[in-house]
Amino acid sequence: SLKRALGAFMLVIAPLVPGKKYLDDWLEGNGKASTDKQVQTQIDNSVAHQPSNLERLLPASFIGTFSGFLSGMFGVGGGAIVVPSLVLSTDMSHHAALGTSLCAMVLPA
Repeated sequence: SLKRALGAFMLVIAPLVPGKKYLDDWLEGNGKASTDKQVQTQIDNSVAHQPSNLERLLPASFIGTFSGFLSGMFGVGGGAIVVPSLVLSTDMSHHAALGTSLCAMVLPA
């Protein structure tokens, strides 16, 4: 039954990772892809607001706790859970989240 739960989890999460940009646009309500002007405005806004250390560390601590629990329950490596969690809950790209997950394995290995 845990294998099926993991399979269902991965089937739900897998399409969301590459489609994050479109999901964000849909949740904002405009329903269309961002134009260059909108992207530049978002970049300018993100540069103007620099998050505090707590704002950056709190999501990471929740992701670590959540992925540790799920990987222990399902018996899979944490990267299968960490990478989608980082992509969907932070502003990391897929490649940056994958690199972060790989770097996290250096010390335990």
